[in-house]
Amino acid sequence: MFGHPSFFSKWVSLTPQFTEKLPPVLTAATGIDALFHLTEAFFVTHEAGINDGLSPAQIEQCDAFSLDGTKRVLEYLPVVFKQGGDLEARLQMQVAAFYGAKAFRKGDLGGVHATGHAIGATYHLHHGAAIARMSVPVLTFNEQASKGNAELEKKFAQMLEIYNKHNFAGKNVHDCVRQLLESLQLPLGLRGLNVQKGDLEKLAQLAANDGCQTNPVKLDQAKYLTIFEMAKAL
Repeated sequence: MFGHPSFFSKWVSLTPQFTEKLPPVLTAATGIDALFHLTEAFFVTHEAGINDGLSPAQIEQCDAFSLDGTKRVLEYLPVVFKQGGDLEARLQMQVAAFYGAKAFRKGDLGGVHATGHAIGATYHLHHGAAIARMSVPVLTFNEQASKGNAELEKKFAQMLEIYNKHNFAGKNVHDCVRQLLESLQLPLGLRGLNVQKGDLEKLAQLAANDGCQTNPVKLDQAKYLTIFEMAKAL
């Protein structure tokens, strides 16, 4: 992968007609990828944002994009999954995806993308489907490891409130995300994949070497292995 600021768009056209005939399974998977651009950007810590060269005001702006986009996904992704021809809902999903791109100017995303990249490359999965599979185990690990951290506990509480207001009744964020994924008929964890002996260790090494390492809880190869073991147990 390569990039340079000269490649950045000055204008973006959001055209829902371009996605109108996207099949439900791809609509769901790409929508979840957009959701986790928003989610992982939100959970990048204030310190990591400062280290990334942002001011406190810019960090606040990124977080505002994250929360606004998350609300749009939770409201409109179930609609476009069932009614693909709803162009207003398609447009709102494009706005949410656009906000995700704005939000993850803060940091380099986190463990969901690092592990999603690893299983996507190993088992040749659609990127969004891979992100969906790894979202619950990574969120579970992060929520458990964030206890006692005031900044992260506040962020999880904010995110949980948004899910609860959109009729996902879990007591924590990973339960709410699991409900969303099940409603979209997306598989969880490593179920249904041809996992061979030694795969989890290889996956953990791939994830640890990935560029997406601004997880709110610092992850190393051993912790990634724990996450993949959780994914296998789902």
